[in-house]
Amino acid sequence: MKERPSLFTVSSVIIAIAFSLALLLFMASALGIIPLYAEKQQGIENVIHYEEIGLFVALLALATSISLALPKFISKQQINTVVNDYMEHKYKADLSESIENTSCVDANISRMIAFLLMEHKYYYWAIGWSFRALKNYKLLGGDHQQLYREFHELIIRSIVVPSVQNCAHGTGVPDESTTLSTQELERIKIRAVKDYADFYYGITEKDKGEIYAKYIRTNLSAELAEIHTGMIAVCKNLLKTYYKENAANDSKRKELLKKDIMQISNYRNNCKDFARFFRANILDEVD
Repeated sequence: MKERPSLFTVSSVIIAIAFSLALLLFMASALGIIPLYAEKQQGIENVIHYEEIGLFVALLALATSISLALPKFISKQQINTVVNDYMEHKYKADLSESIENTSCVDANISRMIAFLLMEHKYYYWAIGWSFRALKNYKLLGGDHQQLYREFHELIIRSIVVPSVQNCAHGTGVPDESTTLSTQELERIKIRAVKDYADFYYGITEKDKGEIYAKYIRTNLSAELAEIHTGMIAVCKNLLKTYYKENAANDSKRKELLKKDIMQISNYRNNCKDFARFFRANILDEVD
């Protein structure tokens, strides 16, 4: 399908034709090819010279073409200048502000969802939404991190710790979830392990130098240790149940669990480093 000509292209052709005709009319009149026409009215002689008409039309066409074409090129240059300036300066600031506002809203909503899930005894789900909230709070700027710092403690102490404790003791799923198949329930547990592994890797390896990570490791060390112990227990339970039918020994079961975690982890692009970390700091602690 051929592209239709733009309005500017059509206008340019029409103006060019009009300009050419006017120019021809002017030249013909000047050379005497077209006779002059004159009329007398009320004793006043009005002589209308065709060459004057031709000149007038030619100048009018020229002025019209300039008025249409010149702004196009001037506007194009101005637009390029404005766009380039915006992309180099204001765009980055606007994008950063937009990400920060989105992260703030997402973090607050995720925190409230996590609390409601915990209240209704959906502890595995609460763990996932809690770590989602923490991840988004981490994306906020320094001032916002200071403002919402109390939420880090609230989420870890009041939601994650009790949720993990219930999961470690086998009560992480409410009775209402019996409609889910065994495989579906086990996949939910695997996702909770993934959420914890991503969080743990972030604060101890990938982002360990950031103020956010240092603050959590320093001020919530006891809670982190309790969460870690509980998630190791969850992994142990998974290896004894879900992976028991798929592998004959613990070593193969751990490899299957690691493979599943790697497929859904936020750090799957850092495959080798995250895989090493997960094996050394989580799987190897499961006896």
